[in-house]
Amino acid sequence: MSTTTIVRPMTDEGELLGAAPASLAAEDILKRTLPSVTKHLDSVAWWPAELRGEHWQVGDFAFYILEFGAGPGATLYVQVWSEPDESVLVEVSSGIWNPPAAERIPAPRREALLNRGFGTGGRAGNFRKLVQLERRTDCRMLARELLGVLTECLGYDGRAPLSFRRHLGSRTRAARVFDSLTFDDLGRLLRASGFTAERVGEDNRRTWRSTAGFPFIATLQADDDEAGESDGFALSTYASLPPGTLGAVEQDLRGRLPFARVSIDANGDLSIAQIVYIGGGVTEGHIRQLLEFWRGALEVAHQTIQRHQDSVDVRALN
Repeated sequence: MSTTTIVRPMTDEGELLGAAPASLAAEDILKRTLPSVTKHLDSVAWWPAELRGEHWQVGDFAFYILEFGAGPGATLYVQVWSEPDESVLVEVSSGIWNPPAAERIPAPRREALLNRGFGTGGRAGNFRKLVQLERRTDCRMLARELLGVLTECLGYDGRAPLSFRRHLGSRTRAARVFDSLTFDDLGRLLRASGFTAERVGEDNRRTWRSTAGFPFIATLQADDDEAGESDGFALSTYASLPPGTLGAVEQDLRGRLPFARVSIDANGDLSIAQIVYIGGGVTEGHIRQLLEFWRGALEVAHQTIQRHQDSVDVRALN
């Protein structure tokens, strides 16, 4: 098995076959292009389980297109879309979005596609079907299928160049991650997100206080005493409300803040908290996004409390 490293994202394109001066037999086209198409599909459509984490990750995907010009303004193509642990989606252009191409797929050719197991669907109304690859050698079978569709169903005869486009993509990206946070890290992240961050006592190395706007505290959780590092932190705010509005505000916020914990604490105050866990590694961008969620939660809490009563006694954070 090849051990060539696959780098994503990667896109390459080119000609598999140059324009021939006269029509070529389907067998000749197959002979000239099958090795290259098979090799391309090996990288696009085969996801060996034993190479998970090395050659591919969850979130990776790939597509492959074979196309040729079929006349003025008309391009016909066959393409595949592939993701790990899924059947390969094979699509053939229907021409619905390209009328000149549609004219090149008359009823007999459409019937030939239907006889190969294709049906129409998707936004483009293309002919499509799912193909299951059970072993690596099935990539050659799929390559023969694509080339057969081109020659037998779309009328490709070699007089136009046959081009390919291959893309190996991913919905993930490489980034620096936090595996843990220190007290000072947390303060810097709060300030970088536009919050104030004040120490709560000289000897307190767990809690920051933010008093601008709706006040809250940020407290490191489950810290490693020796290293001074933590695998997460809690954001908390409290409000003392009149008994007549406390329950109504709590119920209102439970429905409006699905990512926060809303409750009435042991002191009879409204409590709103959000836990940020970073175990396993998260990016700074992710942490800052969660801090933005928290900013939105504070704004919603403020508006909800104001709607339920005219004055609010916000508990001092010690």
